[in-house]
Amino acid sequence: MGKKRGRRPGAGRARPAHLTRRAVLAAALGAPMLAARRVGAEGPAPAATGGFETLRRRVAGDLLVRGDPLYDAARVATWAGGTPARFPAAILRARRAGDAIEAVRFARAAGLKIAVRGGGHNWVFPSLRDGSLMIDVSALRAATVNPALKRARVGPGLGGGEFLGMLAPHGLAFPVAHCPSVPLSGYLLNGGWGINAAVWGPASSNIRAMEIVTAEGRLMRASPRENPDLFWAARGAGPGFFGVVTAFELDLKPLPRALATTSYVLPIDRAPEAAAWADGRYAELPRNVEFFVLASGQPGIRRAGDPRFCTIAATALADDPDAAARALDFAAGPPFADAALAAERARPTTLYGMIEGATDFFPPGKRYLGNNLWSDAPLGQVFADFAAVLPAAPSPDSLGFSI
Repeated sequence: MGKKRGRRPGAGRARPAHLTRRAVLAAALGAPMLAARRVGAEGPAPAATGGFETLRRRVAGDLLVRGDPLYDAARVATWAGGTPARFPAAILRARRAGDAIEAVRFARAAGLKIAVRGGGHNWVFPSLRDGSLMIDVSALRAATVNPALKRARVGPGLGGGEFLGMLAPHGLAFPVAHCPSVPLSGYLLNGGWGINAAVWGPASSNIRAMEIVTAEGRLMRASPRENPDLFWAARGAGPGFFGVVTAFELDLKPLPRALATTSYVLPIDRAPEAAAWADGRYAELPRNVEFFVLASGQPGIRRAGDPRFCTIAATALADDPDAAARALDFAAGPPFADAALAAERARPTTLYGMIEGATDFFPPGKRYLGNNLWSDAPLGQVFADFAAVLPAAPSPDSLGFSI
């Protein structure tokens, strides 16, 4: 976003430059962290002088400087294990939006860079930066729901599964992530391809407005009508966004009244056949059906010897059980059904039940290395190749899937 111009003593407040999409992209590409640089020579950075005490007095949250007894626990408070050896100069666990404002202004004056952590659910830990001031907004979890308007105001640290639980009594829903522990923060900023996205759209398309602390330490409201370029930049910027989001305003969806799942667990040697069959179904799927193929060790079915399995599952989201069952007719009798070690056909489920099983395949506290690829190879061949190398995986929890 650039530096704020200096001003003479007694001069009026500098007017911020107008944001354009070109400027937004330039800032995003050039600043993977929120840059809060000071203007002029105002003395050494607080890290060298113990000046973090100034910030500590201004905030309600806990400020932990490297060397504090609770610093290490705060640094590794992430979903996955294996936290890299990167050490912020200090970590602020914000309790209110004003804490983020004070932190940005402090860092701007001190020449510190800022990194922001929402829930620590990113596998590559972009919020951990050596020598930075980390602003942890995971405690900003407050939420209010307006059922009449089908809207909600939520803090960035609120988890998707918890959010669904708040909405269900009102007959409402939102396209949260497929893993219930994923908080709304980085998920929304990354675009958010979540549950029923083919019908509801990506989660970011359902944001009405955001409250954002800019690199100048100003709290701004961004929406299609207010600071629209900032609003445009935030949705999809991910960890490269040059601001601290302290609240989201969201449009909600009617809760589907009937959900059903058909699934099969197969021996791993049937994975190529199952994937080839699935490949021919994707193009004809109703928009309200979510479908995936996964190869891994299956929790609850693992056995001695070869712990690997293939799981194929389809879930329909509808407003009555008959409609949900009809949407799953395509999966009622696949050619590999007789080989299934476990099978469910049009089993009733809930929206939360649809995502809670993800915790079995992505348990917290594990060390993860993830990779994605696009391929024009037939899906059956992709899974044949994957099944061949799966025995060399370092853990039975290792997996590959297609959605």
